Amino acid sequence: TRGLNFIKTGWGDNSALYFAFTGRFGQYIGTRDSSPVVGKRFNPKLFMRFWTDESHSEYVDFSFLAHESNGQSINTPAQYQQALATAQQPEFANDQLSRGWDYLELEWKNIPYNRPDKTLSTYLRFKYFLSDGPLQGKAEEYNSWENNPEGKPRNQVNGIAAMVKYYEKRGGQFLKDLKCAVLYETGYRQTFHYNTLRLELGTKVMQLPLTLWGQTGYGSDLAQYYKKVSSWGIEVEIGSY
Repeated sequence: TRGLNFIKTGWGDNSALYFAFTGRFGQYIGTRDSSPVVGKRFNPKLFMRFWTDESHSEYVDFSFLAHESNGQSINTPAQYQQALATAQQPEFANDQLSRGWDYLELEWKNIPYNRPDKTLSTYLRFKYFLSDGPLQGKAEEYNSWENNPEGKPRNQVNGIAAMVKYYEKRGGQFLKDLKCAVLYETGYRQTFHYNTLRLELGTKVMQLPLTLWGQTGYGSDLAQYYKKVSSWGIEVEIGSY
C-alpha cells in the first residue's frame, strides 16, 4: 500500500509536519501450510514538507525520523538453523529473517510540464541508512551466518532513486485516465553497480485505479533485499490519480 498521511500540522503557508505509514504483506495460497500472511514491510516516518510552488504541487520532503523493518524475529544463527530444520521447505525460513533500519531521507518532487489534462512529474530521493538509530538501534541486515553468496549491505542496492511519472486525464465509462511511471534505483555504496528498474502502467477501470507493474532488481522483498529478482503484478493504487 502507499503511505497514508495521518497528521498535518501547518507551520506557515509553505511547510507542514507529516506522519506517514506504509505496510506490505504477502498472502500465500496453496503453497504453504495454513496459507499464512507474512509481514513484508513496515515503514513509519515523520517528515517535514516544504512546498516550492504556489499551488502546493511541488515540494521537498525531509524525513528526520524514519524506520523500515519486516516485523520478523530470526536474528541469531541458532534461530536460523532451527527454522531451516522445521520449515515446510528450507527456503521459507528466509522470510523470517529480521531486517530493520532507521534512515534519513530527502525527496524532491518537480513538475516540469503541467497542463489541465497532462502532467509530467519527476522525483529524486536520497536515503541514508543509519548503522545505529533512535528507533531501531543497531541495524539488522545481511549476516555472514546466512551463507548466501548474494548477501550484501543495504546501502549497496538502495539509497539513490529517480522516478518520472506521466499522467493524462481521459474520459470514458470503462477505462478512464492514464498513468505511466519509470523508476530507477541504485545504492550510494558502489553506485550504479547494483541497479533496479521498475515500470508501471495504470488506468481507472470502472473508477478502480489499477496499475500493472514489472520490476527487475533488488529490494522487492525486505528479508532478501540483496537478491536480484524479476517480478510483476497488479495493484490497486489509491491516491495516485
